Amino acid sequence: MDAILSSFCFTKEALAGDNNYFHRLPPVCFKTWNQFVPDYSVLFLCDRFYADAHAIERIEREPLFKKHKEMLGALKSCGRLEVRDFKSEVAPYASAIHAHVETRTRNLNDWSATFEQVVGKWDGFYDRVVENYQDAWTAEEEQLLREAGDDIDAEEVYLERHHEWPEERLMLASMEGGMYEGLERGLLETLSRWDEDIPEYHRERATGVISSYVEHVAASLCLSDVLGATLHDWEDIGPVYNAVLTDTLRVSSAKELERQKQINNLIEVMFPDFEPKSEIALARALDDPRITELRSLVENAVEHDVVFDTDFANQTLRDVLNAGKKIDKARRLTGWISKPLGFIPYAGFLVEGFTNTAVEKLVEKKAKKGLSWFYLLSEINA
Repeated sequence: MDAILSSFCFTKEALAGDNNYFHRLPPVCFKTWNQFVPDYSVLFLCDRFYADAHAIERIEREPLFKKHKEMLGALKSCGRLEVRDFKSEVAPYASAIHAHVETRTRNLNDWSATFEQVVGKWDGFYDRVVENYQDAWTAEEEQLLREAGDDIDAEEVYLERHHEWPEERLMLASMEGGMYEGLERGLLETLSRWDEDIPEYHRERATGVISSYVEHVAASLCLSDVLGATLHDWEDIGPVYNAVLTDTLRVSSAKELERQKQINNLIEVMFPDFEPKSEIALARALDDPRITELRSLVENAVEHDVVFDTDFANQTLRDVLNAGKKIDKARRLTGWISKPLGFIPYAGFLVEGFTNTAVEKLVEKKAKKGLSWFYLLSEINA
């Protein structure tokens, strides 16, 4: 299965307003933070990946997307990355995409519940980022504030030194205003009062935000059809996909979203702080035969409503411990039983070693049956 690593609002030359930080950037993991990192878990589901040429250019310029650069480099070195111009790919269908957007945004009241989820997901991610970012003021700024006392507005100092802000603080300023300018609690208030007499500015702003998200989803689904690949997009856009897919018969797309959700749940419950030892190790793991068992496990969860929770994790760990005990016991027994083989003239030590190895491999294979996916992830995890 192939996957598209999305490029946010790739059909637009620029985003509305001043906040263009996330324009044409690929999705990041919302569950961890020390810098922006790819959602590694989704990579296990696919064999080949499409990336937007403009997204790659953005990644090259963004220090906080270093891990994405390394990941794409690893996929490329393994022959698993294909670079396309996403906007050009969907250009022949631009009129159909725009018609879809116009139809879906005639009554913005319909989007209130969906964007309640979108804003909630983004705010939750922003809060986690803020918690992990400590350097609110530089030492020099703090000194200036202490010297100025009450005679200076701290906010003015903060803004005046904007050009000297470190990359992380610039990113935080962008995140605070929403992934797309206007994606904030004020949007939800506007939608809740849509049928009332509200300022035209608020209507235009809300229309711009929602239209842009719907256009992104419509264009991405179109791209999925053109390239014959599933989509991997930003987590906060998920509710918009769900809303669009609810009104279509794209069962396969809905299933792909569910697969991504399940692989995320599985890795989160088994390896909460999962991070590959290296991006190249993860890319090479896609060639490991054990990846088939991992994908089958996820598929089974999708088809039969298997829940990856703490009970599942505890049972898996018990099975792993039992497998380890069986392997250790087999090694001891094999060593004792094969000892006489060492007395065979000339080749005794070779026969003994070969017998030990063969029996141990057989026992190990049997003991680890159904758990190879766990050992694969364990070996990759840092």
